[in-house]
Amino acid sequence: MKNIFWLSTIAALSLSSFNLTAQNIEPQATHSAHILPSRTLDQASQLAQQFIHSQQNQYGIWLNASINTVTALYDGLEHIQGYEIEILDNRRQPLGYMIVEAKNTNINIAEYAVTGTTPSNTLLKKYEQQTGENINILHPDVRMLWNGSGTSSLRVLDSHNIIHFIPLNPQQPLSDLTHPRQFPSSSNDPINANVAQNIINKNTLLRTANTLSITPNVVDWRFTPFSQEQRTWTHSTSDSNDCYAGCTPIAAAMLIDFYDRNGFPYMIGDDTQQVHHTSSILMRETIDDLRGYLNTYCREDGQGGTSQANSVKLVDYMNTRQTQQFSARRITYAAMSTYSYLMREINAQRPAIVHYHTQGTIGTNHSAIAYGYQYGGAWADNFLTVRTGWSGQPEINYNIKSMGTVEATLVSLIE
Repeated sequence: MKNIFWLSTIAALSLSSFNLTAQNIEPQATHSAHILPSRTLDQASQLAQQFIHSQQNQYGIWLNASINTVTALYDGLEHIQGYEIEILDNRRQPLGYMIVEAKNTNINIAEYAVTGTTPSNTLLKKYEQQTGENINILHPDVRMLWNGSGTSSLRVLDSHNIIHFIPLNPQQPLSDLTHPRQFPSSSNDPINANVAQNIINKNTLLRTANTLSITPNVVDWRFTPFSQEQRTWTHSTSDSNDCYAGCTPIAAAMLIDFYDRNGFPYMIGDDTQQVHHTSSILMRETIDDLRGYLNTYCREDGQGGTSQANSVKLVDYMNTRQTQQFSARRITYAAMSTYSYLMREINAQRPAIVHYHTQGTIGTNHSAIAYGYQYGGAWADNFLTVRTGWSGQPEINYNIKSMGTVEATLVSLIE
């Protein structure tokens, strides 16, 4: 591979100087100086070790966990935004990852997972599948990009001088990596303590699929790892009908699949079919129908687009499937207030669709399923567990303060 940019830790090529085309991105002559982060790699590693130790009572699999590779994460302007920490067990098998903020904000750990590998390993594998070229994250022509929750991406200059941009979220545009991030101030928007006292069991600070045995009337709290397919759809409100499914129909499908396994067996197919996968004929038909109810369309860039205000229409589909009726409402409060509502829904055994915008009102608009949380306190780190709808990282725990604007669609049975 030709090393024609990212030549040192001092000078690097800015994404703003790229000429984007449909096939490649050609580097221009403009260079920009690195802006050094306020938190060093060693400091990030220490924070990661402290976090692993603090979570060992909650996650027994981390009792013998250790840190392996630490990768700097850049935004599109070559500023270090965070550090990706790879976590391994004592047999050197992957035990998840975490991302530590590079800036000394009131956020330390931006996101983490306790299973699977790192986003960088996932994206390097995807690059190899697409090109047949095996590369290492340490190669000078490889850059791992990140600009807030849900924006992990890979940028590679291949041996033909073509730059490949591979995001974890297939709907993420390159421009998301250049927007300034927005951080809540330490004196603004705490979680509503009165609400928290009413809805939180103080002895149960972690509520995920691993701890929900305390709610035995839930039949199955697990989620099938649905992801978006690119195919021809019957339902599309645009002229084109060949594109990715869209994140909102996939989130709606995951929610409906949950209810299908938990007392409403006719949500998908009939009551004899309880195991569903994205690529099965039955689920493809269900996702296609949901695209119609949600007014999803095929965008010019090949992605599926849905107005998030239409997410409440998923109950129109649900209410055609059985006599008991559901209602839905959207909440659009500040992130920590939305978090209070999501905790209440999860405690009531109702997963919700969460919509998050990593750059405030600008940036990645993604819909996922919120079904767990870790409550640290009014001013501490509070995490939301989501099923992402991405094939590479199906489950991630996000620090609510790093998620930008957070909205939700709450679905409940009409009593």
